[in-house]
This record gives sequence, C-alpha cells and structure tokens, in this order.
Amino acid sequence: ERIEQFYSEENSSPVVTTLLPPRDEGTPLALPRPKPHPTPLTSATVTGLARYLACPYTYYLEHVLKAREVHDHHDELDPLSFGNRLHKVLEEFGRNPSHAGLDDPTEVTTVLHDLLRGQMRRAHGTDPAAVVRIQEEMMRERLEWFAEWQAVQVADGWRIQGVEKKIPHDAPNFSMKGLEFTLRATIDRIDVHEDGKRVRIIDYKTGERGDSPEQVHRSGTKNNKKWKSLQLPIYRHLAPLLGVAGTIEVGFVTLSRDRNAPIYQPALWSEDEFAGAIAIARDVARKIHAQVFWPPAQLTAPWDAHFRGERDTGALARFYEVGQREQAMEEQSLQREKS
Repeated sequence: ERIEQFYSEENSSPVVTTLLPPRDEGTPLALPRPKPHPTPLTSATVTGLARYLACPYTYYLEHVLKAREVHDHHDELDPLSFGNRLHKVLEEFGRNPSHAGLDDPTEVTTVLHDLLRGQMRRAHGTDPAAVVRIQEEMMRERLEWFAEWQAVQVADGWRIQGVEKKIPHDAPNFSMKGLEFTLRATIDRIDVHEDGKRVRIIDYKTGERGDSPEQVHRSGTKNNKKWKSLQLPIYRHLAPLLGVAGTIEVGFVTLSRDRNAPIYQPALWSEDEFAGAIAIARDVARKIHAQVFWPPAQLTAPWDAHFRGERDTGALARFYEVGQREQAMEEQSLQREKS
C-alpha cells in the first residue's frame, strides 16, 4: 500500500518517454522526483562525483537513498568481486615491508600467488565452483604480468610508501566560499622515488579493457574535452593532507586481460587541466549540497533497465521503499531531538 502511495499520481513525475523509452509497447515507469533530505549533504565520495556527472538522479538513488541492486548470482565472481580480490592481494603485498625491495619477478610472482591462494581459500573454501577456479587462474596470470612490472620499478628506484591510504576527513577538506565540504577517498598506493623528489599516486584498475586515465576521465573531441570522472585530479589535489610532497604524478596500474597493454599509465594533463577538474569538482559539491538531483541526465546501469521495465520493477520499488523509510526515520529522529 505504501509503495502504491509513493507511485501515485500526486507523487509521480511525468513519464520521461524520450529518455527512457519503453521496451516493445510497454508503459515506462514514471520517475519519482527526489524528496528533500532532512539533513545537510556536506560530504561525498570521490567516485560518487563521477556518478553525479553522469546523472544527478542516479547519484540520488545510490548515494542519498542508498539504493542497491540485489541478485543471487553466486556461481562466479562479478567484475566488482573479481577486482576486489586482486585489490586485496596487492594491498597485502604492499603492506609487508619485506616485499619493498624485491626486484626479481619470479620472487614477486611467488609472493603474489601465495597471497591470492590465501584470499581465495578464505572466501571460497578448498573446493570452489569450477568457474571460480578458472577466474583464479585468470587472476594468477594478471599478477604474473604485474610482478614483471613491479620488479622493474624497484630496480628503477621506486618504493611503495603506503597502500589503502584514506584521505583525512575528520574535518572539511574541500571547502569553498560559503560551504564546508568533505570528500572521502582511499588511495590504493603511494610510491616514492629514492631521489626523494618524485611521488606516484596509483589507482589499481582491473577492468577488461585496461583503459587509460584519459579514457576513463574525459570524453569528447580533442578541442572539446569533457570531464566524466575526477578521481585522479582530486587525489593529486588532496595528497598533501597525507604529507605527500614533491613532484606528484598520478596514474593507473591496470591489470586487464590484454597481455600487451601497459601496466602503468600516467595521467598526462597540464596544470590548467588539473585546475579545471578541481573547479568542476567544486561545482558538483555545491550542487550536491543544494540537493540538485533533477532532471535526470542519463540513467546508468542497473537503473536504466529497471525503469524501462527490463528488470523487476517490484525490486526497484523495494529499493525506493527502503530509502524513503530510512529518510522518514531520520526525519523523525531529528524532530525528537528538537523537541
């Protein structure tokens, strides 16, 4: 009954037929307009900013209502879980000081394979599904490629200084005129060179294609570039909060399926381009604080399929119900505090 009430004519927006066309001759689901959040929105994740740039309404679904898609596809690792396993192995490798000076790719490979084996056994036991065993072999292969690169970096004078470094956010760290705002982020890895002058901020990427920072962060033609992610520029901007000093380079270490793809890909933007990205981040922060989540731009997966009716819209309604219920509980709590 409450779901029906939420989707009543009074509470629904006009059907967006041009943005979300119905499948076949079906009727598309109306997009409920965002409801004001009871507490000020004064923080965001760095990755969440990319979601906002793609579609403010998608940001509202995921980062304000905390809506998530739930499925029971447990036979194999989805791309996120696959990447998380590799991230955890590389984190454990970087945390151990005894690994810092390893410049023999065979030794590095042995260590990484041992760490992966432990990760997979803890997560999947000693007799995982056949598809998971195949995925583990894929990870082993990618880690071998990484080991070759890692050994060369050590020989060239680079050392891992830190892994999984959280940007301090106990106080506003991205404030601007008239607004105190906080960005939350965790940097995968920070390397320093033995010359004491150079620093690398590295983000691990485990996607299939091994896209470069330019491909991930910007789109458009050469003379009309548009930022679609702000991750690396923000890492560079906030790195001094971690005590990072010197010449800071940011880039991806990619563990893709392509053996010939470069492992390390630095971002090659100019100072003006970095500054432009930070200006856009400030604009997004202001809009999030002002709760500007309408109109939708381009709903991203999985929400586009739900609203087109290609997935269980009942599940989508439950996502909304959970988010609205949590928001109502927060409003009631605030009222009790005031009284």
